[in-house]
Amino acid sequence: PTHIPYEDSETEPYVIPDRDEFQGFDKYIGAEVMLPHNDNMLTGTVKRRKRDSDGTLKGTEHDNPLFDTRSYIIEFPDKSEKEYTANIIAENMYAQCTPDGKQFMLLEGITDHKTDKHALDRADAYIGVMIDDLVTKGAPEPYRMFTSRAEYRLMLRADNADQRLTDKAIELGIASSERERHWHDKKQHLAIAKKLLSERAAPPRELVKHDLPLARDGHARTPAELLSLDGIKLTQLVPLWPELGDVPEKIHEQLETDCRYSGYLARQEADISAMRRDEALIIPAKLTISDIGGLSAESQDLLLRHRPATIGQAGRIPGMTPPAIVAVLRHIRRQETDQTAREHSA
Repeated sequence: PTHIPYEDSETEPYVIPDRDEFQGFDKYIGAEVMLPHNDNMLTGTVKRRKRDSDGTLKGTEHDNPLFDTRSYIIEFPDKSEKEYTANIIAENMYAQCTPDGKQFMLLEGITDHKTDKHALDRADAYIGVMIDDLVTKGAPEPYRMFTSRAEYRLMLRADNADQRLTDKAIELGIASSERERHWHDKKQHLAIAKKLLSERAAPPRELVKHDLPLARDGHARTPAELLSLDGIKLTQLVPLWPELGDVPEKIHEQLETDCRYSGYLARQEADISAMRRDEALIIPAKLTISDIGGLSAESQDLLLRHRPATIGQAGRIPGMTPPAIVAVLRHIRRQETDQTAREHSA
């Protein structure tokens, strides 16, 4: 550390930490993590790097978090401190910093569905699944983000991440101009290709000429319908529809995947629409749970403990029954009606 003395010699010098101990350079410092401490799982804050007896920073950084051996000091709510390595912290961290080390600056902005239209929900990204799980179910034990936790995982594929998230990044102003140009080009190519795949069609006699499978009902087939069949590639359709040759090769696989799972994706999109309708129904923060009629003691306890922000979150709390959700919804609607009546009478 660099010591900068004040003009007043009696004043303690101001200490500027080493580069690696600035939160702006270290994504772990300032983050929150749930770790074992005194036989319990407690939430601690990463305070600083650990130094060896000779004053050097302890451990070695690695691009793969699992092999990162840097040591950090974690402060727990009782003000006690304990040393953990970066790989353990990374494995258990749930309040992540942004890549440049600014704690929660972006994360808070896109996860608070009450205040920000850019919130990431369970159908947008795995981080939306994780945050929703932690909010509605808590973290009685270390949380692991498995793909099986996501009910819409067919939508949350690596190959369509740009379709799900890039427009949000552009609106938030965090996408580079190069990234924005690249995405607009790809988005345009995808739109043109999907239109070609859905609007073109060929009768059975044309399909036979090009060794393409016939429909059992004898009807004409579109390129999208053919791509939904196992083993059919977009390049096989170019002789029949030459205009498909203009589709960039880099998006072939993405189009083939979308067509192959189109039936399942349509059902998931319907489920997502229903989920988002429920998420739009906000539960007032000042709602008095004991005033809701028809709720069992167990349901009241669950609502008081988890304090869900929306009807959707309430429905995902383990133990909450459909009748209890209906009772909450009915109570909220009645309050809204009464409030409207009071406003009109005033």
